[in-house]
Amino acid sequence: MEINCVSNDTAAIITLCGRLAGRYPSILKKKLGEQLRQNSRIIIDMSQVSFIDSTGLGVLVGALKKAISREGDIRLVSPTEEVRMLMELTRVDRVFLVYSSQQLALKSYSEN
Repeated sequence: MEINCVSNDTAAIITLCGRLAGRYPSILKKKLGEQLRQNSRIIIDMSQVSFIDSTGLGVLVGALKKAISREGDIRLVSPTEEVRMLMELTRVDRVFLVYSSQQLALKSYSEN
């Protein structure tokens, strides 16, 4: 799992690549915590995530709750079909705004 972060004036953009399972959810949780201390608006690009387990989903939901408590939000970009299916099965897709590109997710923050 690779985790890359870029910040701008609008939001922090986190790009994930690989499998979000095993020890990686705890690494992502730490990274999200660091980013949330700096910016309550986060975009997570999931277009290269091949698998996510329940712990990974829990990390995303927990981070979303923290962002909302700071008057922010977490928006997802392009989850792969396998990830999207698990999100639908667990109904996590109902709590996140999902966009087809980073540009659209960024734009959605400036429209609010």
